[in-house]
Amino acid sequence: MAKKYKIKGLKINLRFEEAAVIINKYRYNIVLKKASQYMDDPSTEHLHDLRIAIRRLRYSLENFKICYSRNEFLIIIEYTKYLQDVIGEVRDMDVLPEKIKNLAEEAKISIPEELYFVIDSKKSKGREKIKEELIKFLKNRTISNFFLAD
Repeated sequence: MAKKYKIKGLKINLRFEEAAVIINKYRYNIVLKKASQYMDDPSTEHLHDLRIAIRRLRYSLENFKICYSRNEFLIIIEYTKYLQDVIGEVRDMDVLPEKIKNLAEEAKISIPEELYFVIDSKKSKGREKIKEELIKFLKNRTISNFFLAD
């Protein structure tokens, strides 16, 4: 079970819109932290953590959709979804070799080693794309202003 945590500034008597700003800023800051960790070390574990952080940010945004202007919200949510998709594709490549191996053993067939090289190549290219997209996401003023403006 996940451990309990407190979000600084979040109180029971806040208006919904005020809570939205605090919670989404908190979620964005976690994405920043996980993105930094991934950029320093693009390991499978850091990729998984980043994917979770972005997924939680997206769902938090969707929960508070009514608190934001439509145009501003659409820019942020579409970029977040896109980033989530890019990361998901690479994450799939991380788990694919083990799934293939298990299926091959179950079916008693051999898989050409070349397939694993193709997967590794796609994974490597995908990790570079993630880095590129993270840089765009982190440098995007519309996004940072959305979350960090007071």
